[in-house]
Parts: sequence; C-alpha cells; structure tokens
Amino acid sequence: MKWMFIALLWGVSWGCLALEVGPLVHEIQSDAAVRSTKVMVRNNSAATQLVDAQVMQLHFESDGYSASPATRDDLIVMPPAFRIAPGRSQVLMLMWTGTAPLKASQSYSVQLSAMNQDTENQRNHIAIQINYNVIVHVASGQHQERLQSTPISVRQTPNGIDFMVQNLGSKYTKLSHYDLSFSSPGQNQPEILTGDVIANSESDAFIPAGQTTEIHLPKALLSGRTFGQVTLKKRQP
Repeated sequence: MKWMFIALLWGVSWGCLALEVGPLVHEIQSDAAVRSTKVMVRNNSAATQLVDAQVMQLHFESDGYSASPATRDDLIVMPPAFRIAPGRSQVLMLMWTGTAPLKASQSYSVQLSAMNQDTENQRNHIAIQINYNVIVHVASGQHQERLQSTPISVRQTPNGIDFMVQNLGSKYTKLSHYDLSFSSPGQNQPEILTGDVIANSESDAFIPAGQTTEIHLPKALLSGRTFGQVTLKKRQP
C-alpha cells in the first residue's frame, strides 16, 4: 500500500544501526500557544556521528505521494546540524513558525542524515551515510476530517477486501480512528471491524485531507463472509 510509508510511522522510536530516533511521528497545532515538539536522538554506535536535518514537504496525489525540499521556513529544526558522541543523546526542537493561515493540514518529513566522523583510523573504515525520517503533521484547531458517511462499495479479492475512502475535510486522519461496518443485501447482522483491531494490524492507513485513498484489508482481519459495502463510523475519544 502506497500510504503505508506514513501509516506505519506512528510508533515510538527507531533503533537502526548508529542512531535511535524517536518519537517518529509528531503533531503540531499551528494556532496553539505551544507550536513545537521534541525529538530524541541517541548515538548507539562506537563512533561519533555527524548529523544534519533537512525539512521535506510531503505531497499527496491519488496514486501516492512525493516529497520535495520545503520552500518556506515554516517548520524549522534546532539545531539543524550537530555532532553526537558515542553513548550520548541530543534533543531536537521542531518548531512551527508559519504565520499564514493553513487552508488544510500539511505533512512534512524531517530527514536526518548521519555519518561517522573521520577518525585517525579512517583509512581502514568506510563512512556510511544513514538516513532517518521523522514525520510531522501540522493542522490548525479549525481543521476537521470529513470522511464519506454513506455506504461504500467494496471489492472482494483473493487476498481480502479493497475499497476507496474519500476525505472531504481539511485535516488528515487514520483508518483506525473509525469502526468499519461490513454488510451485504440479505444479511441481517453486519460484521464490525473495530479501529482498535486495525490499529494493532499492519493495515492501518493514513488518509490525507482532500484526497481519495485506496484501502486494502487482508482476509485475516475478517470472518470470510462476502460483503457488498462498508460504512465508517468515527470512534468516540
């Protein structure tokens, strides 16, 4: 699923080779009193790491997403570059400084690039650059998601069920924020797939504002019955 790049980044931390980075996903309210969040970076390697950050804006289309360097300094990273010794940690501050009202929620990827610092034994070592991504979603308190509330036709496949979800609102959301009710003509009792189950599976999906997203649910999440439609109901906080 092309949206899984975003959907799976709702975890706590990522320990990979040199650095441990977390949390991986952040939400900032653009019109709140506090418009910042923190990222912890820890060097778990035996070598000093040189790290720099680049802010990329994510663009969503019907067939997927793309990323490009942010053209404005609305989201800044402090410090933008740093050196981190073995066993030490560095706190990054991600700050929203934009002043123009947002028409819809925005999403960014803060790309952290890490490379071993040259040492006296550098001739015997190869410097390897490793990239890490921290996702930042920005929305105002006025933005709201608005998914299609009428029944949606579903398509049965050998691997499960596919359907399209349209977000007509101004804010992103996730499939796991909804309970799914599957039904077919002639069936008295619908089958409910709760958001809790979706959240604990690998089938959760990020649904951007103003976009239609294709959803794929595997057979393992459902009973095996044949369905014709699904209705999404927002979960209560």
